[in-house]
Amino acid sequence: MSEKKIFIVETISQHRLLYAVKAESREEAEKFVLSADYEELKEMGQNHVGESVFCSYDVDEEGYIETFDDINDYLKDWQPENKLKYINEK
Repeated sequence: MSEKKIFIVETISQHRLLYAVKAESREEAEKFVLSADYEELKEMGQNHVGESVFCSYDVDEEGYIETFDDINDYLKDWQPENKLKYINEK
């Protein structure tokens, strides 16, 4: 039996969002939603459409810690054993 490796799997998660907009035309409503600050939009509803793998690659433990620190720069002071708790095992 082969030894297990650490793989970083990057995904893109998509949600379908619905907004109700009073406007003079569909184009005006679409433009409003695309140009508005997220905080000012009132969302009518949403549902998760799915998740797709963007890329994946293997890393050693040091590479995992480096990637963890790059993505979570505010957690760089954590001890390595705390960062390693975020590895899922199959």
